[in-house]
This record gives sequence, C-alpha cells and structure tokens, in this order.
Amino acid sequence: MSKRPYLILFIFGMVSFSYISFNRYTKTLPVIECNEYIKSRSVFIGNLRGNGTGVILNSKHILTAAHVVADDKMIFVHTYHNHIGYMKVLYKSKEADFAIIAAIPNQLDPIKIQRTPENNESLCVVGNPVERPFVSANPSVIGLSWWPGPDMEMKKYLMYSGRGVKPGFSGGGLFNAYNELLGIVNFCSFNNLICGGVPIHLIELELSQTEFKLN
Repeated sequence: MSKRPYLILFIFGMVSFSYISFNRYTKTLPVIECNEYIKSRSVFIGNLRGNGTGVILNSKHILTAAHVVADDKMIFVHTYHNHIGYMKVLYKSKEADFAIIAAIPNQLDPIKIQRTPENNESLCVVGNPVERPFVSANPSVIGLSWWPGPDMEMKKYLMYSGRGVKPGFSGGGLFNAYNELLGIVNFCSFNNLICGGVPIHLIELELSQTEFKLN
C-alpha cells in the first residue's frame, strides 16, 4: 500500500496543529480598538445574495472583495454615518478578488497604507454580519503565504487568525494599530480559525495599470 496518503494526512495534521497553537497564542496578544477612524472608513455593502463590507479609500473610491459585488453593476452602500446610496461598480478583478466602487461623496483624506505586515501584529477589522452591522473583530497577522483560495487555486494571501471574523466581513479593511490599511478580508477556513486577506501591495500592483489610486 502506498504511504503517500498517510504522508499527506501527517502533513495536514502538523499544519493544523501549528495553526491551532498559533491561534491560542494570538489570544494573548494585545487587542487594538477599532476606533472612530477605522469605523468611519467602513461601509455596509448589500445585494439580494447577501451582504459584505468595504473600506473607503478616499473621496471617490471604496475597496471591497469582488465576490461581494458579484456581477452587479450597481450596489447598495450604507456608511457608518448613515449615508446611503446605490453606487456604481467601477472596477473588478475576479482573479485577485477585489473591486472598486464609487464612493458616496465625502470629505475624508486618502487612506494610509502599510505594505509590509509584521508577524504577530494585532489587527482590527469592521464587518457586517447578518445579525448586526458594523461589528469589530481583532485578528492577528500570521504572515504573507501561499494558500489555496475559495477556488482552490494557490495564491499569495495575507494570512491571519480569524479571531472574531465571520460571514459578512468579506471586503472589510484590515487595519493595524497605526490606522494603516494592510489588505481586505477574503476568506476563512477551518471554522474561521485561519483566514486570508488580499494584501494591499498586490491590489496596488494591479491598479497601477488603471486610473484608480488607493491614496
């Protein structure tokens, strides 16, 4: 009998054990508060299929996950300060799973960016689960890593513990303690134990070929 299936199971078990141990460790890390700056940058995004989250980049653009907007050309947006509207989807990358939506007019300054996450760095993200909008969660950075995404293709993600992240957080901005955006929520696995986000530098790289700027 081939030993390969046992080897695969062993490797899977070791990886799972490592991530479980890491998740327990991250519970001891300091929790940063989702302050008014982070909340004011967060928006509820909804359609008939469900809801998700987005982050206001500047006075013109909102960043979210492509799977949140799906194939919609216009989508409902509700800001933290109760401004609402049906806004146009301006750009969508299904491969990288992010989208740009027209922002409801605002006076916000361009968002601050952090392109190099630190391992074990505490994060804050605001999401919109079904039961209550604009809920905070406090995951922690594992690091940049290749991981099979929802489509089972290997991609480079910003991996983090899923502490508090749940359905409805997709597209939400992952912020550090300095109110800097590191990426957006993309998926979670193993009962939300391990999650992956689209790193901001990869989004910037693709957008550098377009008219859209993150800041």
